[in-house]
Amino acid sequence: SITLEVQRRAARILHPGVTASEVRRFIDEAHRALTGGTGSTFCIVQFGRSTAFPHGLPGENVLAEGDMVLIDTGTSVEGYNS
Repeated sequence: SITLEVQRRAARILHPGVTASEVRRFIDEAHRALTGGTGSTFCIVQFGRSTAFPHGLPGENVLAEGDMVLIDTGTSVEGYNS
């Protein structure tokens, strides 16, 4: 439920021009806020063409209007990895 809430919050900050690294930082901070300190244990954020590759493409992704968004993230709570 924590990761789902983080996904909802992340969706609200998406806008053309936002970078993948900005979204990753936001997600890590949101996980910390909701777990009381544990950040993301992993986080992948990709936009547009990069979403077609398993680990994205090199370089910074910047969201453009109409881009596909792929976010895969999780955290650890009391030993459980989401």
